[in-house]
Amino acid sequence: MVSTDKLLRGSKRYMQAIASYGREDVIDQVKSHTLAEEHGAMGKYPMLVTEKYVICVSKFIIALDELEMFDITPVGMYAFPIVTAADNKGSIYRVRVLINAQAQKNILSAVSARAVYTIKDYSPENQIDYKKRHAEEVLQNARELMSGRTVPRYKSSSLQHNRFIYPTILMTVCGFLYLARLIDAEKVSQVVAIILVCCFFFGFAITFIVMGIKRKKRFKEQIGGDTEEVIAEINDRLVYAPDIRSKRGVFVTSKYLILIGECLLRREDVVFFYTYTHKSNENICVGDKDGIRYNISVRNYCHDWEAEEAVIGSLLPNAVVGNTEENRKYFEQFKA
Repeated sequence: MVSTDKLLRGSKRYMQAIASYGREDVIDQVKSHTLAEEHGAMGKYPMLVTEKYVICVSKFIIALDELEMFDITPVGMYAFPIVTAADNKGSIYRVRVLINAQAQKNILSAVSARAVYTIKDYSPENQIDYKKRHAEEVLQNARELMSGRTVPRYKSSSLQHNRFIYPTILMTVCGFLYLARLIDAEKVSQVVAIILVCCFFFGFAITFIVMGIKRKKRFKEQIGGDTEEVIAEINDRLVYAPDIRSKRGVFVTSKYLILIGECLLRREDVVFFYTYTHKSNENICVGDKDGIRYNISVRNYCHDWEAEEAVIGSLLPNAVVGNTEENRKYFEQFKA
């Protein structure tokens, strides 16, 4: 059984929900009225279903009579199980839980038994319908989460972030270092080998330069002549940005979803959205109504990207959220 100390620690939203439902009632439900309890690998984020609540410890707690949508779906290349839970107040939660297939069935069965009318299918249609029903509430919830966070003021120059600059410099330096070895080459074979290696490094450098130029041109075209309007959207009409300590590169404003240096899209034009972690970076992927996919990497100072994915995705009214097979098929229909 989950200890009381562990049960009463967690995210800001989790602790607010505990306070709202009442600490003593939650503790009593866990101690005396638990219907299903599953612990994932390394004991992270235990899942519980009681007579009154569904709980992912430290992440979310929702009363079963307020639960509107609940699903556990394998996501991404490695098919990690992601729990998605949404209440009738516009709050959506996504958590990666490392529980096996049987444990997932146990939790789903317990929820189904106590929340008969809850939607158990996180399909593209159900996702979009949910966001339409709770359009105003998801906006309010996002603004509440942003309250108290410090967001630096942006300038026009901040929009020109180029993520290819460091690999370009690295490839160029490596190319010149190998080129310098021609001085010591004594055989034709050595000369040929050095030239081939240099071509490899310089080829990558040129590729990164071309990609950077195309990306910058595309972003400028999307902004058009309205740079000041875009800056005003970020500085004065910001709805939500991920909770990371570095300078943020992802913004949801009153009009747009902005990935700095990558794309500027109207929120209603986004049809596919997901995140995934690679090495020390978090990759944020966006697909638009024209079938074009965009990607930006940000330093992974935030350790709760599934939660960020859920909040940002809730603000994109026509977007499916999560890298699932069903969502990928949904996005395919927008490609030319």
